[in-house]
Amino acid sequence: MITALIVDDEPLAVDRLAGMLEASGQLEVIGTAGNVDDAERFLAGRVPDVVFLDIDMPRRLGVDLVASLPAGTKLV
Repeated sequence: MITALIVDDEPLAVDRLAGMLEASGQLEVIGTAGNVDDAERFLAGRVPDVVFLDIDMPRRLGVDLVASLPAGTKLV
């Protein structure tokens, strides 16, 4: 099964996307983060197959996370 991390500062968007991904039966959401700092902490301990990343977030932009992605992790 493909594992996913969702990074978005809007809780409703996170819930909706997580529901759609889980309903597909092909992806497992192993974590969510509301900002880049939380996402970096998550990625220090786990390696998802794909990260669904919001770009426009407070404090730090989603693109600031790209350098922290583990090798082989896909980005949407």
